[in-house]
Amino acid sequence: MVLEAYRTNNNLSHKERKSLSKLAKLTEERKIVICRADKDGKIVILNYEDYDAVMIREQQQFEKLDVSVEGCDAYLEKLRKDRNELMVKLHNLGAVNDELLLHVTGIKCKSNSYRKSTVHRQSFFVTIHPPTPTRFSKH
Repeated sequence: MVLEAYRTNNNLSHKERKSLSKLAKLTEERKIVICRADKDGKIVILNYEDYDAVMIREQQQFEKLDVSVEGCDAYLEKLRKDRNELMVKLHNLGAVNDELLLHVTGIKCKSNSYRKSTVHRQSFFVTIHPPTPTRFSKH
């Protein structure tokens, strides 16, 4: 009974329901794509081939990364090198002190000469010991 009432009280006209049905069929057949626009969120209907071409063009803007172990290691090494170069530049400008430079990069500055330190960087962290149980006396 509820289903029958719902079918007759649809808020779309017969013509609108028919148009919606046609749009659904065209999307299933991959003739059109219905989506929201990136900038203003309005609904856009595109020819499937045009949409496909736009998506291929958009994907070509991304850099493909090598996700193998070797590729990731090489990428991380490049990031470390870039970070170290930036930290040395900041040190030269006086924005980074000797301790921070050593802590972040493992590079030590002595007489305006930069060298990798043999000191293990973790030694600069403060050791935090877990709290020990205390006994409370009764007053």
